[in-house]
Amino acid sequence: MRDKVLLEVDGGLRSPKDIIIATLLGADRYGFGTLPLLALGCKMVRQCHENTCPVGIATQDENLRAKFTGAPEQVMQLFKFIAEDVRSYLQIFNVDSLDDLIGHADLLGLKVMDNNLPKSLHKLLRNAVSDKKHPGFIRHDEGRLSRRLTSEIMKGLRSKQSTIIQYPVSNEDRSIGARVSGEVSINKLGEVLKDNPTHISLSGAAGQSFGAFIRDGINLKLIGSANDYVGKGMGGGSITIIPQGTKNKGAYHAAGNAILYGATGGQLYISGRVGQRFGVRNSGGIAVVEGCSAHAAEYMTGGTLIILGSVGFNFGAGMTGGKVIVLKTQKNFTQYISKSAPESREMNDIDLLELRAFLNKHIEQTGSELAKDILKKEKDWSKMFTVFGGIANVTESDIDTAKAKIEALD
Repeated sequence: MRDKVLLEVDGGLRSPKDIIIATLLGADRYGFGTLPLLALGCKMVRQCHENTCPVGIATQDENLRAKFTGAPEQVMQLFKFIAEDVRSYLQIFNVDSLDDLIGHADLLGLKVMDNNLPKSLHKLLRNAVSDKKHPGFIRHDEGRLSRRLTSEIMKGLRSKQSTIIQYPVSNEDRSIGARVSGEVSINKLGEVLKDNPTHISLSGAAGQSFGAFIRDGINLKLIGSANDYVGKGMGGGSITIIPQGTKNKGAYHAAGNAILYGATGGQLYISGRVGQRFGVRNSGGIAVVEGCSAHAAEYMTGGTLIILGSVGFNFGAGMTGGKVIVLKTQKNFTQYISKSAPESREMNDIDLLELRAFLNKHIEQTGSELAKDILKKEKDWSKMFTVFGGIANVTESDIDTAKAKIEALD
């Protein structure tokens, strides 16, 4: 049976011709990064991680942000021009849409493509292309599980009832939680959802962006593993992942890269390791994981991360706010810390308070044996953990505020 997948291509797309070539090679979707930034005024000075962007795009400095002159219309105009040029290629190929070109690598040799493809690519395609008519791809019926969940949850909300749902999940099921969050917003049922929270229990291997953009009242629990972008842009609610399977170096691998990317709120508990760029651009999310790879807390501006395991290199690059509490499990720990990261410090009363609360919550959500063991060693925490960011010198008022925030999370 043919796998049902959609292929997205990105990385240096600059022109309509790039889109056509990617389509002929099998792409269904296209990701743009640099080009829209240039349209907004980016000068490519490559200082994003230093908080010194001279045109006010990649910075939290209010004085620099005041220099930003970009507008959404500039990006809209850019893509209108690109779309017009893509249509001109479609006319040359005598097709109605890009869907008609997907996977037709046999057309790459046509004169219309100017024969500017690298020789290595021609060699790669030589044995893959035949003169038979391309059979086409089975299109994935996107969002079936998301639609089913949304239908059940919205039905419960309209009758002001909490919803408890259980389903299997596969990597075809992406952005679980995003659709229902959107429907709640459209129908202005946010307060109803807070008063009647939804609990969704899933088992299997979730696709990309599990729990993306969820809001308060949506609680996801996954027995299994998840792909990249878990909790992307989440603004509330909770995500729990309990991995199953074989441990790698004493820990389960539970989720992929860019976990909690751009989160503004919510809680995430994962009883296993995650990939690169954990907590990147997090500005309000709370998370506990049991190890991560490179670039953790990159460009972080707020929120709290607790890492109960090893970290990868370039930790804390461009971090300008928030707090990260790290269990020191590695020799030469300091060599993994970015030069642009905040200075590490010892734990204070607020750090101890938050660590205790979030460890208990982590155990409650995941049953983590690691967290249970650490909780028993509370008297040694000042030696076991180091802290980046947060308030260094605390007052009684700061402690009272921290207690109130923790109580509000429950």
